[in-house]
Amino acid sequence: MNSKLNILKFLNKFFQIIGFLSVITILLIITFNFFIYGHLEGNFEIGFNIKSKQIYIMTTLIILIIVCTIASLIIRKIEYKKEKNQ
Repeated sequence: MNSKLNILKFLNKFFQIIGFLSVITILLIITFNFFIYGHLEGNFEIGFNIKSKQIYIMTTLIILIIVCTIASLIIRKIEYKKEKNQ
C-alpha cells in the first residue's frame, strides 16, 4: 500500500515539473519575441510577436499545462483518500 502512495507522489511531482517547465518555456518564447518601438513623434508600441510555428508550440504547451494541472489535481485527491484510509 505504501508503494502505491510513493508512485502517486512521484507522478504528482512529475506532472508538476512538466507543467512548470511548460510555463517557463512560454515565458521564454514571449521574452525572446518582445519588442518596444518608440518614435520621436510620440508614437509608442510595446508587445510581442509570435510567428506561425511558435503558435503551434504555444498552443501545445498551454494544453500540456492544462492536462498536467488536471492530472496533478486528480492524483492529489486519490493520494489524499489513500492516506486518509490508512
